[in-house]
Amino acid sequence: MITCHVSSIIVRLACAGNVKTARKFIARWAGLASVLASLLFAPPASFAHCDTLDGPVVAAARKALDSGDVNPVLMWVRSKDEGEIRQHFEKTLAVRRVNAQAQELADMYFFETLAPDSAHAH
Repeated sequence: MITCHVSSIIVRLACAGNVKTARKFIARWAGLASVLASLLFAPPASFAHCDTLDGPVVAAARKALDSGDVNPVLMWVRSKDEGEIRQHFEKTLAVRRVNAQAQELADMYFFETLAPDSAHAH
């Protein structure tokens, strides 16, 4: 229905001698159509719940930091990355002992190490 209406406008403009206006109309319509198509067919942005501060990865990290035991976190980590996560965990525990502000920063560092999108998704 819309294409019939658009076509009739283009034909009327061209028949009336307004070829330049018809070309502008076509260019604008094509631009609008391409924007609409990209919005329609583009995959939606998605954030996995597990990558947020409220997700299960960070919940496990909070539990691990509170208990001093890294094991609750390791279920979310690939086995090849366990050594690196253990190192980050030990560093985080050491910094947490400095003061409350250091604890907050160290915790966020550890959360971002485990779930890089956690700081941006909340």
